Amino acid sequence: MSAEPYKCPFCEVAYVDKCIVTECVKAPHFGLVPKGESHRNGCNGEATDGGVSVTVKPLRAPKGVVVGEIDLPEALVSRRKTTRLRTPDDDDIGPPRDATEVQRRRRIVAGDPTIQSCFTTYNIRTIVEAYKRLRSRVHEAAVALKQKPGSDDYKKTFRTSLEFHPLVLNKVKLNYRIAFSNFRLFPSRENRIHNGDGAVSIDDNFIIIRDENNWPTTFEKTRVVPLTVKIARTLPPDSPTTHARALAELVQLALENKSIEWWAYGTPNLNDDQFGLVVESFDHLYWKNQYNRSAKAGEPKP
Repeated sequence: MSAEPYKCPFCEVAYVDKCIVTECVKAPHFGLVPKGESHRNGCNGEATDGGVSVTVKPLRAPKGVVVGEIDLPEALVSRRKTTRLRTPDDDDIGPPRDATEVQRRRRIVAGDPTIQSCFTTYNIRTIVEAYKRLRSRVHEAAVALKQKPGSDDYKKTFRTSLEFHPLVLNKVKLNYRIAFSNFRLFPSRENRIHNGDGAVSIDDNFIIIRDENNWPTTFEKTRVVPLTVKIARTLPPDSPTTHARALAELVQLALENKSIEWWAYGTPNLNDDQFGLVVESFDHLYWKNQYNRSAKAGEPKP
């Protein structure tokens, strides 16, 4: 997510967000404003003339696997650093002068080695929302097959369907089943997307979420301990505005003594009698109804 107004980075025609701020079944993308508008000076909105064909699901799935019309991110990647496309002598006013300038900008982006030819995201929110839609679709399909929730057939449909869809978390190859974890599972020693419910609080240095459930310290679940999620209250100087907004929202939730359903990417570490999950970026923390509050991008005083 980024601040409006949105524009094509090459020809600067106006964009409107589609499935970026609001949740929907399609992949996040931009649309032209007004409807019927077109790109300028030979631009097509892509870094190359043909664009990149992104396939998020194969045409055929094994028997018993649910493949719905859902756009699923295939990889969590690091946020790309901002690239300046305008020339140093540009006054930052008005669209590109001609087709030559549009082509120059497209070559800069096309030559970026970090861009992948699949549906990627740097924010776990996109992955979590896709995961929830996939689970809902699998549930509906299993029930339509007369599979009772909790039955062996139902569990098998769920397991095989989630495993069928690949998901890479920062170069670690996983799938939509094993990439997620909660208090019912022994936390992996590698980074995963963890989920829970807990109250938000603050101290001098961190936003803190204390999960309401205890988490197992062994595969056998013979011992359970609390889990705490932490993220720093101090933002790096080059942080996007959405991080400041997320920080302000969490501080407000803490001041109101609120609990949230949260998702966090990282590795819980067992220290004494507690798991600690330190989240390194607001790109890797998401909670239900995030950005639906009135908190502004400035941290209130506790």
